[in-house]
Amino acid sequence: MLAQALAGTAITFGMECRAADARPELMQALARAGLSSLLLGLESGSQAALNRMGKNSTPTQNLAAIDAARSAGLEPEVGFIMFEPDATLEDLAANLAFLRRARLLDRLGRTANLLHHHQIALMGTRLYARTLAEGRLAPEGPLGFHGRLVYRNPRVAWLAGAMRGLCLRVLKAMGEPDSGLHWRREAAREPYVTINALLIEQFERLLALSQSWAAEPATCQAVSALAQCQGEIEGALARSRPGEAAAYM
Repeated sequence: MLAQALAGTAITFGMECRAADARPELMQALARAGLSSLLLGLESGSQAALNRMGKNSTPTQNLAAIDAARSAGLEPEVGFIMFEPDATLEDLAANLAFLRRARLLDRLGRTANLLHHHQIALMGTRLYARTLAEGRLAPEGPLGFHGRLVYRNPRVAWLAGAMRGLCLRVLKAMGEPDSGLHWRREAAREPYVTINALLIEQFERLLALSQSWAAEPATCQAVSALAQCQGEIEGALARSRPGEAAAYM
C-alpha cells in the first residue's frame, strides 16, 4: 500500500522495519517509490539470543532481509545488539560470524558501532522489570527510566567493557574534524580500512582470550591484553593525523 501510494512521486524517504517485513518484492517497490535509507531491526546473529529477546526470527531470515534490501539497491543499516545481559561467549562468536557473513563489518563507523553495542533496559519493558527483580539492573538518571545492566557471565562483561572502550575511542576520533579520521571523509581507503580491520582483529583476539578462561577473567592477562589493544588503537589514530598519511603507504 505504501509503495503504491508513493509510486510516481519525486520524493525520497527512509524507514525502519523488521527483518520479516523486508520481502524482496516490497523492497523493490519501495526503492522505485523513493526509499533511500533503511534500518533493519535484526538485533542478533545468535538464535539463542533472538529467542531470549522474543524476536520470533532466525539468523537465516535476517540474512535474507539484508539480501532483499541489497537486491533493491539499498545498503541497509541494522539495529544490532552485540552484548545483552544474558549473552554467552557462544552468542558473541555467532554474532561475529553473522556480521562477517552479512558483510556488515565493511565500514569503520558501522564496525565501531556493531562491535560494542550493548542492550539498554528502559522502564516499562519486561527486561527492565526482570533484571531489576533479579538485582541485575542499576537505575540511572534522575527518574531511573533506564538502567545499567549487570551481565550474567563475567567473561562477557569484561569483553563488553573492553570493546566499548576501544570502539568509543575510535568513534570519538571520527567525530573530531581535525583528527584525520572524521566520518565525513570516510571511504574505502586508508586509514579507515586499517583501523576497521584492527577493531575486528581485536574483537577476535579478546574473544579468544575470554574463551580461554575457566570462569572469571584472569586479572593479569586481562589488563595486559587490554593495554596492548589500547596502545594499538592510539598508534593507529596517531598515524591517521593530517600529515601522517605516508604511515599507511
